[in-house]
Amino acid sequence: MPALLTRMSSLPNICIVRATIVFASSSFDTSALITRGFLSYLAHSEATFASFSSFLPTRVTSAPSLANCIAVTAPIPSLAPVTITTLLAKLILNGASSGIGAAAAILFAKEGADLTIVGRDDAKLAKVAEDCGKFGKKPLIISADVTKDDEVTAIVEQTIKVFGKLDVLINNAGMIKPDDISHPSFMQIFDAIMNTNMRAVAVLTNLAAPHLKATKGSIVNVSSVAATQVSMPRFASYKTSKAALNHFTRCVALELAPHGVRVNSISPGPVSTDLFDRAGMSTALTVLKQATALDRVSDPEEIAEMILHLASDKAKGVTGSEYVIDNGILLK
Repeated sequence: MPALLTRMSSLPNICIVRATIVFASSSFDTSALITRGFLSYLAHSEATFASFSSFLPTRVTSAPSLANCIAVTAPIPSLAPVTITTLLAKLILNGASSGIGAAAAILFAKEGADLTIVGRDDAKLAKVAEDCGKFGKKPLIISADVTKDDEVTAIVEQTIKVFGKLDVLINNAGMIKPDDISHPSFMQIFDAIMNTNMRAVAVLTNLAAPHLKATKGSIVNVSSVAATQVSMPRFASYKTSKAALNHFTRCVALELAPHGVRVNSISPGPVSTDLFDRAGMSTALTVLKQATALDRVSDPEEIAEMILHLASDKAKGVTGSEYVIDNGILLK
């Protein structure tokens, strides 16, 4: 598509209208235009139409007239940027003190959401809250360990007390640590990872579900391509926890669908966060970058954008799905 748009933009007498599909002639096949992903385009001369007719559906038979172009495009307002959505939601976001969680918190704040941000690093949470406050609303900060049931209960109770309802739950808290199935420490590591990456999600979802049913809300679980990738040994606990999270997502999506609640997961590949540093694996990102088809790692903001999309009505028909953002690491 970028190459296509570059080619089209170099042609004379083409009018591309921002964020609007313009139908200046009845000969346009509207369904074909939409499915081919054109936001809008017009041509106002036979010569130009002939130049780019190869891009159009075969049912387009003639160029729209110049008069129609002028009549349709004249009322177009100023070209101010349009955000994905205005999300006036009340939401809980755990694992919000850094990385993907912090990026998501700031993005949701920009969209006007009322946020509860949860984490264990008070200083980092305060910084995230300050960054969110630059866009008009400071979030509710809750310092909590999501592996402790009483603290998870307090997260939901305080959110409802402050905001009155819950529209979105984002389960982002997670940990990674290498393990060894033959080592005596294996079960200790396994339990710690499962408690954070899977059990905490189940507890929080269980407590949030009645409130999400009331609002026909949405849940987004941040998983990992490690759920399906087995090429790197000694991470059985982490990979098992993410595989379980993806299947949990699908099961809960089916169960909550009759109540209008959507549940989806996002599986990032390597992302530039402090996750590996905290696990004592500071060189991991360099190795993982080389393992991707695109030879890059993602920024946290890339994942945050997908979280926002899935949480919003832009994805109102999406549930039980896993969205992969991995720079092609699963292709190799």
